[in-house]
Amino acid sequence: MERGECRIGGRTYVLKAVGPEDRDAVIGLFHRVFAETPPAGWWQWKYSPEGLGGRAMGLWDEDGNLLAHNGGIPRTLLWRDREVSAIQIGDLMVAPQARGLFTRHGAFFQVSRFFFKHWVGADKPYAVCFGFTHERAMRLGVTLGLYQQVGTLDRLVLPARSGQRSWVWKIRQIRPSTADFDTLANRAWQAMRGQNRKGILGVRDARHIRSRYAARPAVDYSYFQISRRWPGPSAIAVVRNEGDSLKWLDFVGPLDLLRTTQNAMQRLAYAAGLAQVEFVASPEALAGLCSAGLLHREKVSATALITASACPDESLAGSAWWMAGDTDFL
Repeated sequence: MERGECRIGGRTYVLKAVGPEDRDAVIGLFHRVFAETPPAGWWQWKYSPEGLGGRAMGLWDEDGNLLAHNGGIPRTLLWRDREVSAIQIGDLMVAPQARGLFTRHGAFFQVSRFFFKHWVGADKPYAVCFGFTHERAMRLGVTLGLYQQVGTLDRLVLPARSGQRSWVWKIRQIRPSTADFDTLANRAWQAMRGQNRKGILGVRDARHIRSRYAARPAVDYSYFQISRRWPGPSAIAVVRNEGDSLKWLDFVGPLDLLRTTQNAMQRLAYAAGLAQVEFVASPEALAGLCSAGLLHREKVSATALITASACPDESLAGSAWWMAGDTDFL
C-alpha cells in the first residue's frame, strides 16, 4: 500500500504516493524550495503517464501541507548489454520550515525510505535506483544508509574553435519533425550500444530523445548529425545555447566518433559567435574526449547508487557512462 504514517518530534506525518491531485502542492513546494516556479506543463511532462511517467512520494503534516517530496524518473539502463529497469532520483525537496526535521529519522529520511521501500529492489518495479547530487546531500544519504557514492561528474569548458571545412566529416542540423529523425537516432543508438557492451549506459533511442528533450516545455534544444561524406556510422549531438556558451548535453553514436563530435561542437560554437563549449561527463565519457586547450574543469556532482538497489552484478562504480543530459531534469 503506497500510504503510511511516521512520527517525527512527537508529531504524526502522512506518507503517500503523489498523484495528479497533488500537482499544485508539488509546484508550490518547488517554488518555496528553489525560489522559482517551473514552467507551464512541467508537472505533466515529468510525472504524467503521457510524459516521462515519473513517480513520487510525499510527506504531509497534520494540516495537509506537503513538506517533503522525493520524485524519480524511470530510465532503462543498458547494463553490460542487458536492459535493466531503473529509476533516477530527482526533485528531492524539503520545505524550508521543515528543514529542522533533517534529523536522523527526519523528513528527508522518511520520504526517501518510503520511496525506496515501495519501488526499488528485487521484485519491485525498478531494480536499480540512482541519482546525481551535491556533496552535502550525498554525505547525509550515506550517513543514513540510503546512498552509496559510486562516482563523480566533471564540468569542462573548451574554447570555440575555427577550422577549415572538412572533406571527411559533415555536420547538419536535424529536427524531430524531420522525416528520418527516428531512423537516424535509432541507428546511432544501436551503434553506441554495440560499442558499450561491457559498461553501463542509459538507453538513448529515438523514443528517449523525443520524451527527454523534444517534449520538454519551455526549453529549446538543437540536434546535429555528425557523419562522413560517404555512407557509414553517424552520431547525434543534443545542444542548447546559454549566454556565450554552447551547452553540449548529449551524445548518441559510436564511441569512436566522440572526439570527432567534440571538434564539431567547437566549430559549431565558433560559427554561432559563441566563446566556448561546456559539457558535463563522467570519467568513462571523458576518456573518449580531448582536453587540449581546456579553459576550466571542476567537479559538479556526485553519483549515488541507492542501497536498496538490486544490481545485476557489481555497482555503478567505475563503469557508468553519463553526460549532462542524463542529469538535467530540473
